[in-house]
Amino acid sequence: MARARAGDHAAGSRKPSAPINWLEELDKRVSGLPVESVWYRDSGLLSQRCSLFIMVRFPELPPLFPAQVLLNELSRGKKLIRDSEHAERILRDLKPEQTSQLAGLLLDVIGALQFYARHSQSSKSVSKLAAERNRRERMLLRKVSKIHRELERLLKYAGDLHPLLSVDYIHTAKRCLKSLDNLKGNLSDDDFYRSLKSEYPTLEDPRKLGMVELYCFFRYECRCSGPDSEVRVAMLANDFLDSSLKYIPKYNGTESQGCPAVRIAVSRFSSAHNELK
Repeated sequence: MARARAGDHAAGSRKPSAPINWLEELDKRVSGLPVESVWYRDSGLLSQRCSLFIMVRFPELPPLFPAQVLLNELSRGKKLIRDSEHAERILRDLKPEQTSQLAGLLLDVIGALQFYARHSQSSKSVSKLAAERNRRERMLLRKVSKIHRELERLLKYAGDLHPLLSVDYIHTAKRCLKSLDNLKGNLSDDDFYRSLKSEYPTLEDPRKLGMVELYCFFRYECRCSGPDSEVRVAMLANDFLDSSLKYIPKYNGTESQGCPAVRIAVSRFSSAHNELK
C-alpha cells in the first residue's frame, strides 16, 4: 500500500483536489429550484440518481409517489442494513432521520446498479446483433434461395402429374413460394441497426458515483471522520453493490483505517468536478 501511495504521488505533480462536498452541492441545487419546477425532472438532479434520498431529505418537495410507498421502501432499505454483519459499524451514532436518509440513498445506488446491469446486457446484445447482422442475413438468404429452388422443382414435378395426385402439392408449393418471396433481406440498410445501438450508449458504472454520495453523506451529514466514512462506504459496497473493496476497519499500529478505493473515487470525482468549473 505504501508503494502504491508513493507511485500515485510521483505520477503527478499537481496537488490532489480538495474533496467536493456532494451533499452541499445537492442541497444548493434543490434550494435553487424555481418554485414551479418539478424536481424529479431537473437534469442536474436526474444525473444524481438519488430520488429516494431526495424525498427523505426534502419532505417539503412534491413526492414522486405516495407516502406509504416511500415508507415501505425505506423499511426495506433499513432492513437490508440491519441484516448486514456490519450493521453496528455502519449505523453507529446515526440519528433516526439519518438512518432513513441512508436507507433511501443505498436503495437509490442499488437501483442504479440494477439498471446499469440490465442496460449493459441489452447493449451487448444489440452490439452483437449489429456486428453479425450482415453475415447472418446472408446465410438466411442462401437458405431461403435453396428452399425456393426445391419448391420450384416440386412445382414443376407436380405440374407434370395428374391433377388428382398433384393439386394439393401445387397449391401448397405456390403458397410457400409466395411467402418466401416476401423474405427480401436488405443488406445495405444499416440505419436501423445504427439507431438501435444509439439507444444503448455506454454508461459509467454507478458504483463510482454511489461511493462518492455515500461518503459525503457519512462525512458531512453524519460528521464521521474521512477514514471512518471510507470504511462504512466500503462495507456497504461489499455487502450490497457486488464490490470487493479492501479496507482497514481500525488503526492496527502500522496502518490507519480507511479504504483506498473509496478515497480514489472521491478524489477523481473532485478532480472532474473542479475541471468543469
